[in-house]
Amino acid sequence: KTGATWIDGKPIYRRVFKVTNKSLSNGTLVQRFAKSNFDAIVSIYAFMQGSDGGHIPFIRVGSSGKGSGIEYSASHNGFIFIGSDTWSAQSTRWVIIIVEYTK
Repeated sequence: KTGATWIDGKPIYRRVFKVTNKSLSNGTLVQRFAKSNFDAIVSIYAFMQGSDGGHIPFIRVGSSGKGSGIEYSASHNGFIFIGSDTWSAQSTRWVIIIVEYTK
């Protein structure tokens, strides 16, 4: 629990996922998170460690001028990567997904 409440009065919970060595392209399932785990998602924040060790936030504007991001997909039962950029799997690269939700 975060100690905060949502507009419906329900407590807000936070979960942090760290995903390593994952290739990312449009529609890739990044992390499973079943709908049965939550009632409503309040916020999603995600970022990736770049090859130079810097942090790349999602949503961002890719090199082609189109955005890339992480979103929840009920049909995939988890978080997917959406966008025009592609990232190869590297053991030194990771994605963090921080989700806040109600039950």
